[in-house]
Amino acid sequence: QKTAYEISTRDWSSDVCSSDLSFFRNTIQTFVSINVKDTAKIIQISTFRTDAVKGKALIRVVNTCSDSTEYNVYLGCEQGEVLAESLKNGAISQDKQVSPGLNAITITRASDNMIIGTFDNVSSVFSSDSIYTMFIGKDKTSLKTRLWVLNELCTDPSKQLFEFLPSNALQSGIVVYNLSLSPIDASYIQ
Repeated sequence: QKTAYEISTRDWSSDVCSSDLSFFRNTIQTFVSINVKDTAKIIQISTFRTDAVKGKALIRVVNTCSDSTEYNVYLGCEQGEVLAESLKNGAISQDKQVSPGLNAITITRASDNMIIGTFDNVSSVFSSDSIYTMFIGKDKTSLKTRLWVLNELCTDPSKQLFEFLPSNALQSGIVVYNLSLSPIDASYIQ
């Protein structure tokens, strides 16, 4: 099971193995520093390697934004598969099993489902038998929403964390099969 634990950075000491933190054999421990109500916090995310699902990618989302905005996160467009709903600052979503492949991510404001952004990374795919943690954050200067993805099982540090960049359009392939005896017009109408 995945556990999340928050401690204040002022309480963070050299005693990393204190009773405040949980460590288990065969786990991956990820620590993330975020701001919660103007206080720096450390979030511990424990991932059991055995959580990987054969043939699926496992995704969880963390809201690291310091404001009070709650987010919905979708695989693909805003009508796509829900990855997280009403995700508050400092919250971690439930794990979600998804089919592996190349996917865009759409983030909306939970209060009215207004699209904040669609993010894509055409050079990265969600691999089967892998576990991913997504981090929603904001650019310090422009305050625009940003999205990073951490591949928890990747052993190459240069490929573990990558950013999904804002995308203006989602693309989809359409195939039309005519199984009737009549001709059809499948031309693209713009």
